[in-house]
Order: sequence, then structure tokens, then C-alpha cells
Amino acid sequence: MEKELVTIITPCYNGEQFLNKYFMSIINQTYKHIELIVVNDGSTDKTEEVLVQYEKEMKENRIIYKHFKQENLGQASAINTALPNVNGEFLYWMDCDDCLEYNGIEKLVDFLKKHQDYNIVRGKVRILKDNKTVRIGKPKKSESEYIFENYMFAKNAYCFPGTFMVRMKDFDQKINGRSIYCTRAGQNWQLLLPILYEQKCGFVDNIVYNYNIIENSHSKIKVNTFEEELKKIESHIDILYNVLNPMKIWKKYQEEIELLYDRRRIRAGLQYDKYEYIVDILKHEKDVYTNYKKNLRYWMLKNKAFYNLYRKVKFR
Repeated sequence: MEKELVTIITPCYNGEQFLNKYFMSIINQTYKHIELIVVNDGSTDKTEEVLVQYEKEMKENRIIYKHFKQENLGQASAINTALPNVNGEFLYWMDCDDCLEYNGIEKLVDFLKKHQDYNIVRGKVRILKDNKTVRIGKPKKSESEYIFENYMFAKNAYCFPGTFMVRMKDFDQKINGRSIYCTRAGQNWQLLLPILYEQKCGFVDNIVYNYNIIENSHSKIKVNTFEEELKKIESHIDILYNVLNPMKIWKKYQEEIELLYDRRRIRAGLQYDKYEYIVDILKHEKDVYTNYKKNLRYWMLKNKAFYNLYRKVKFR
């Protein structure tokens, strides 16, 4: 592991139109000791040509540059392709359709160098749509430095990619064999949760990353049917189980996770008028969970259709 070297890893699928801006944001960093690893995840556009074209420019700017090509297996698989090739003391990951703030890497590295008791740090994120700032992602002033549960339950958890930098020494201790659980549903929980558990996360009060909201992008596709919504919910639970179980904390959080995702199932059922499905969920909760009334109270207060349904059926 090379001291003070920052390794940036990026999965890339059909990123041709974004790559020039992406690469220039790395070349123009105020922090220069960078290793860049890009994995072409089976792109069908001219992504590979662009990745090859930048080899010379990366070398001229003294950026250690590696790129790999694989069949389309998803972002988590691309991350796993990159991880064994990481040589940096610090690890940072970002998407190819976003870009770094000019001093983003420097700000994150400075924090970790000055605060040896922290293994992970995050910064603010500028969220853009059509090149206009929508908002700035940042933690609430009252938020604790212990943010494991915030991210596990998606509570005040802003913009995953490009937000965090981790100390690679700690990463290797927490993620066995430099391999994360592989699924097409995402990669951020697998990378973050083992590092965040029972550890404080630092914060730099600077924008470090620019996150682009792009309709119908590979990583930001919206669901359009009840079945797709349920599939998304199940994929999230699957990731959480496969991350938390090896950490031996799945049972600690299982009921809270199941109740949270039952709430999302009920929301989907209400959206698509699947009332029998909702009744089945609540009957199951009553049989299985000690805290099932939490969801009843939530929906009784929040949704009139649910309130009327509750009064009609016999699941109390």
C-alpha cells in the first residue's frame, strides 16, 4: 500500500458522453498523487475507445491509470474487479457520469491525515440537474458522527457515490478478501456499512463532488410497476442480509429492517390498490413481530385509504 496515494475506482457502463468531463475533473485535482481504476462493465457505446484515448493524458499528468473490460455484470461486480488492484492508502469511489470538485480529493485526504482516529470521512455534495444546482447534500447539524444506522435505514443519508473516502487499511480489515456481495441492485451498502459500524465518520464542510441527476441512467432507473417495486424492496433486503449476516449483526437489526420494508411494501400496495396484499402483510406482522403496532400507527395517521381499510378487515 503506497502512502498518501489515493485510489479512485469507477464502474462504467455506457458513459461515453460523460467521460471527458469525468476525466478532466480528475486531471484538474489540486491533489496529484492519484491512482485511477476504471472498469468498463460491458458498455455498448464508445466507452472503451474513450478509456483508451485517455491513457496518454493520464500518463502525462502522472496519474497511475488502469482500466479493465468485462461483460455487463453490474456495478458491484465491476467494483470487485477493481478492488484487488488498489494500491492506495486511501480509497474513493465515484460514478462515471459525475465529476469531482477541483479540490475534493485534497480536502478529504487532509482530514484523514490530520485525524488518525478516523477511518472514514465524507464531504458535501452538489446535486445537479441540467447543469443547475438542485440542492447541496450535507448532514444535519444535530447528526452524530456515528451514522451506520442512518445509512442502513436511508435516514438523512445523502448521495452515496463520491461522498466518502476510507482508509484502505481499515477497509481490508472489515471487508474480507477485497470482495463485496455481488448483486445488480447496487454496491454502496456493501462498501460502506462494514466500515461505518461502531466507527465515527468525519466530515469536511466543503463540496467535494458533483452528482448529476440523469433521467433513465443505468444507475438511476425508476420502477414503474407494483412487481418492480416489490423486486426492488426484496433486492435491498437481500443486500442488507448478505452484508450484516457476516458481521454477525443481522439478528440484531432484522425486525427493524423487516418492519421498515413492510412499510415500503404497504406504500406500494396503496399506490397500486393492492389491498389484499396489505392485509396479508399486517396479519403476518401481528403473528411474527413484537413491534408490529408501530407500522399500524404510522399508516393510520398518514393515509386515509389505509385507515378505511383497517376499519373494514379483521386483522386486529
